Amino acid sequence: MTHSPAARVRVGIHPSLDHSLQEIQYVFRTLLRIAGFPWEFTWADGGEVDIYYGPDADSATAAVLRIESCGARFLEAGQTADGRIAGDWNGLANGAGSGDPVFAAYWLLTGAAESRYRRDRWDNLYLDGTVFLQRGLLSRPLVSLYASALRDRLARQGRAPRRFPWECGGRSWAFAFSHDVDYPEIIRPIECLRLLRERGRKAWPSVAGVLRGDNHFWKFNEWVDFERELNARPAFYFMARQGSLVQYAAGTPDAFYDIRSPRFRKLFRYLADEGCEIGLHASYHAFRDVRRFRDEKRLLEEQAETVVSGNRHHYWHLDPEAPNDTLALHEQAGLEYDSSLGFEFYPGFRRGACHPFRPYHPGRRRELDLVEVPPAWMDDHFHRRLRQNGVASPEDQALRLLKAARATHGVIVVDYHARGMNGDFYPQYGPWLMSFLRKHIDGEAWFATPGEIAEAVRKHDAVLEAASRDLTHA
Repeated sequence: MTHSPAARVRVGIHPSLDHSLQEIQYVFRTLLRIAGFPWEFTWADGGEVDIYYGPDADSATAAVLRIESCGARFLEAGQTADGRIAGDWNGLANGAGSGDPVFAAYWLLTGAAESRYRRDRWDNLYLDGTVFLQRGLLSRPLVSLYASALRDRLARQGRAPRRFPWECGGRSWAFAFSHDVDYPEIIRPIECLRLLRERGRKAWPSVAGVLRGDNHFWKFNEWVDFERELNARPAFYFMARQGSLVQYAAGTPDAFYDIRSPRFRKLFRYLADEGCEIGLHASYHAFRDVRRFRDEKRLLEEQAETVVSGNRHHYWHLDPEAPNDTLALHEQAGLEYDSSLGFEFYPGFRRGACHPFRPYHPGRRRELDLVEVPPAWMDDHFHRRLRQNGVASPEDQALRLLKAARATHGVIVVDYHARGMNGDFYPQYGPWLMSFLRKHIDGEAWFATPGEIAEAVRKHDAVLEAASRDLTHA
């Protein structure tokens, strides 16, 4: 593994694009962090650079790689039709192809079109008619693919990139288990009635197990035991705000458990002893008020007696009109990373990257001090959501996502609810994942918690940033 930074990649930006300078630099920082190179930004003024970005008519600037700009204002990306971002990215990396990958990467990384997509009553997004489904972008993380192509091109010139920590010792990509703790304490009358309604007479053995207490949802130790088999440790995201059935019916679907109870205090000690990460599962309306966000984080830290560095929003519920505003709240709440940028109905990479990245806030025109660790799929994607997402084969779809991470030296984060290891209720959740990973996982995967991955990325980025410079303001 290369610990020292590589030589800077000199990026020449045409002066006609000064209206989008901050956004263009953000995209190149993101691409080059993934590729493993520090950068030097300069205006394209007829000299020699490694990468030129601007109008193709300008032939005065010599460059190893020329990327033609579409000329659009990046802050107006939300008005751009989906189809405009689908170019031949691999061709561009080799000096050919079509499209503007820099603008496209910005469009993806900022979720520029998300506020336009159709939503259900819980603000979950439908992707019918979008480029994600039309061009298969959910399993083709274009930002990571282009960064990987840049790395390969620069490496062919003899430049050695700085590798991620998971690219050593024969390993080349990372895998993280994560578990949302939504419903760990079974409500016996509700589940018995549900079983009888769904299975009829065949439900009686299961109902008897529920009544005895041996058919339950408290499955933490089973997840820990399975992941230990793979030399992995999970992260569990707990909700600090206690909801109720009445609140759920009224439109606030928060969990019913109380982390202040002795049972949860004992659980936290067990998970700490096993080396598991404990993160926050922010409540459904937490995005509305940073004080609520901070209070939930503080309560979980007090009860779990640990520092909480990461979060995933319940129902993936960021502000539906301004999701980047919610990401900005993480800074104010003192969180180091988030892992909420997934789609409820669809497996895949929501913001075009299978690598952790820094989100950008278009309104503030700056990068956020937050690492986004993107989830790849959750349990429901391959079971209850098949009708919405049209996935014909869960195994084939999961393999496509693994292939993308392997090809780009990226990261796979899976999200399985804690109760999902109950094979009676959820045979397609934990049991399916166990079978899938035993069959398809390889020795090239580096297992870590999402928090460990985020910390490694911060250290990786810090080395590159210290070796970089911006001459556009000189």
